[in-house]
Amino acid sequence: MSFAEFNNIRTLRKEAREIGYDVFLEIAEKVLAISSEIEDLKKEDEANRAKKLALIEKFQAMLAEEGIEGIAITEIAEGVVAPAKTGSGSGKGGKGVKRGSVEPKYAFKDDKGVEQNWSGRGRMPLPLKAKIEAGEKLESFLIKKED
Repeated sequence: MSFAEFNNIRTLRKEAREIGYDVFLEIAEKVLAISSEIEDLKKEDEANRAKKLALIEKFQAMLAEEGIEGIAITEIAEGVVAPAKTGSGSGKGGKGVKRGSVEPKYAFKDDKGVEQNWSGRGRMPLPLKAKIEAGEKLESFLIKKED
């Protein structure tokens, strides 16, 4: 069951009727336990952020005592106090996430004799794939870099 189905009340009702009351109660207890765990983690995270903010305010006061002004707490706290991102957009890579360009790793000539390059990312170009299937080694197309 996907999240969209799990989040749909009608689907949950249907599934609850099909699995039976006892199994449904067991699942509900587990969901409540997980909910409690997540709530505890959220409270812990908020407490940690409050500690960090208190430290930042302390440092701000110390800087002011030394005559160093003009640094706003928001500038210092920008990366510390902001809540951590969670969910599908927080990780590296992933489907649909553009990665930066890289230097070509392989050089080869296509069927027409035109020099082409390939970074090693994505699908292998068909002319290069044909050469490999014909028995050539991929390593023979590596671009040698001079240090």
